Amino acid sequence: DLEIPPPLRPAPSPSHILTMLARSLVLIVAGRAAAFSTVPTDLCTAEIDWENEADAGCDRFFAAGASCDSIWSDFCVEDNPAGADDQPLSSSGCSQCHGNYTTCVSAYNLITDLETKCPRDCEDCDEEEDCDNPCADDQPEHTAATCGTDECGDYLASVTDEDLSTAVEVGFPSCVNTVLSGAAAYGNMGTAYLNLYYRSVARACELYDRLALSTDIDYTTCMGAYSLFTDLETWCPRDCEDCDEEEDCDNPCADDQPEHTAATCGTDECGDYLASVTDEDLSTAVEVGFPSCVNNTVLSGAAAYGNMGTAYLNLYYRSVARACELYDRLALSTDIDYTTCMGAYSLFTDLETWCPRDCED
Repeated sequence: DLEIPPPLRPAPSPSHILTMLARSLVLIVAGRAAAFSTVPTDLCTAEIDWENEADAGCDRFFAAGASCDSIWSDFCVEDNPAGADDQPLSSSGCSQCHGNYTTCVSAYNLITDLETKCPRDCEDCDEEEDCDNPCADDQPEHTAATCGTDECGDYLASVTDEDLSTAVEVGFPSCVNTVLSGAAAYGNMGTAYLNLYYRSVARACELYDRLALSTDIDYTTCMGAYSLFTDLETWCPRDCEDCDEEEDCDNPCADDQPEHTAATCGTDECGDYLASVTDEDLSTAVEVGFPSCVNNTVLSGAAAYGNMGTAYLNLYYRSVARACELYDRLALSTDIDYTTCMGAYSLFTDLETWCPRDCED
């Protein structure tokens, strides 16, 4: 029974990776002394209409030396009348703290604002996780019915590559000694992770054309290399999952049911994606991107793809293209390197594919 090995499982989606990371954030509220020596005498007692005049309220604290990450107890001994002693100034909603991704909280807003502007239908979580609104089997987290709005589209159009770079290089690393210390992990994952997550949400919300972010993928990074699987899954979706009895599958295939069929994945979107991935992309991912996953807290297992060579990825892409009846759209070379294990093995798998059996003896 010869078949092309599927990608290693579990293969978490970008949204599921984000969910796992977000739940792992350790929110530690530290006791702080007054951080600045010159504080207006009425700073903590003046009546501020935070609901309607948040910008003016933030300006008063900025004048005293505060940042978007500063909390009430950095400046005031008295309790906050609003009952938010340990909430950062950015949580007031003032515009000065949104779009400035050099601070911890404003960088973290790249995640919280996306959640707010492009809401999920449900949460994709494991059985042992405590979710408020878990997704049913085969239910996607995002659908256009919920997030395919002008508000979501406008937000996606407002976030740029420069914003992601600033957040990853400056904003998230500054979280290390704040109440959002766990968010510093996003800085270690590079811009490829955030780009991949934004693109996955934009696709699900059917607002991909509103993205301001570049859709060019850096295959020298772990997340960029891993997108060779997640993007293929997104643009060329399976009908079901071919998994062993002991595997935990959300949508297992029935007997003799193929994972991919042209009815589901024989689309222009799938064809365009297959036409966008080149031999050079596979080489870069295998030689640089996947090996860099070894120290990734979530995707360390993906480093194994680097050891399998480009022949495995080429073989897998060709098998999907055939099943989706889009083989002519492949940009990848169809020349096979028989000096490799996977290339040699394709003498069987390709024969099975092009000259299928009626049954198995």
